[in-house]
Amino acid sequence: MQIKKGNVKQKIKKSAKELFFVMPYKDVSMRDVAQKSGMTVGNIYRYYENKEILFDDIVKSCFDEVMTITKINNYAKKFTQKNVVINKKKVYKNSRFKNYLLNMIAKTISNNATELYILINSNEGSKYERINEELISVVKSSMMDIIENLDEHRANIYSKTALTTILYILQEYIHDKQNLLKETSSFLENFFKIFE
Repeated sequence: MQIKKGNVKQKIKKSAKELFFVMPYKDVSMRDVAQKSGMTVGNIYRYYENKEILFDDIVKSCFDEVMTITKINNYAKKFTQKNVVINKKKVYKNSRFKNYLLNMIAKTISNNATELYILINSNEGSKYERINEELISVVKSSMMDIIENLDEHRANIYSKTALTTILYILQEYIHDKQNLLKETSSFLENFFKIFE
């Protein structure tokens, strides 16, 4: 009995995910993926031209969602810069906007737990290698916009702390979507309350 093409691709992707979950991108070979999925290397290459395309297939939609959040955050900043009358803090402290943004972040984390963990933790050697720095930069920039007298050094420390904590929450609740959403939402809410 012949296995359908879509099922083979899903099997390859699942095996690769399991490998990228425990090893960085740079240390996983197509041979490893073939061995994990019980296929020949040649068969893997029929479905994925190279490791970069395979990794991209795993993390791209998650990366796109993360970038959407970044764009929304940047839009809020541009809006406050264009409308000088509006205090920057008012946009971020506006409960509707803040809740919308925090809920979007929490849902993105919860809905893409494995992919996000791989994107943040296993990106070394991939084209996404700078994603951690980009995320820290976005959080740092936002914090400096809304918190009075916050210097860049402290903002950098707080941003790195936030990313490390989210990675820890992902590790703890990766297979428990309900608690992952709950814990992520709770952390984000409490983290930003510190600065109000």
